[in-house]
Amino acid sequence: MNEKLLVRLPAGNDRRYPVLIGAGALHELPALLLRQWRGRSVFVVTDENVGRLYGRAVMHDLHRAGLDALLIDIPAGEKSKSIDVYYAVITALLENNVRRGSVVVALGGGVVGDLAGFTAATVLRGVPFVQVPTTLLAQVDSSVGGKVGIGPNSGTAWRRS
Repeated sequence: MNEKLLVRLPAGNDRRYPVLIGAGALHELPALLLRQWRGRSVFVVTDENVGRLYGRAVMHDLHRAGLDALLIDIPAGEKSKSIDVYYAVITALLENNVRRGSVVVALGGGVVGDLAGFTAATVLRGVPFVQVPTTLLAQVDSSVGGKVGIGPNSGTAWRRS
């Protein structure tokens, strides 16, 4: 059974977002995306480790639900939170017709979340973004709160799976 928590942002605005917690919640991703952004293209950013574990199943579920989805696989590790990898991911989005209504999904830990979130915030002046944290630290820290970014260290380019 899954539990849904609502995170409310401070400062008097009515901005909020849900956090879904529970075993098997990953399989609810297509339904969540269809409820929020029906008919939109989905760009799943993950690293090679998480992609090996969950990438194929997530893409299968998204395609089976009728979503147009692309998996963008980056190298694992802190070095991927770089301008080089950011450029590769944003290029992949633009070359694959990202639109303002497209959705970027971060499937992974903090590095993936920071990079995918920064990319979503900056492409086309911002597109919707969904975090799917796969590490304990990302689940309790980096995926909650909205802080994203990249660093100066050089990484290597992405590859399409």
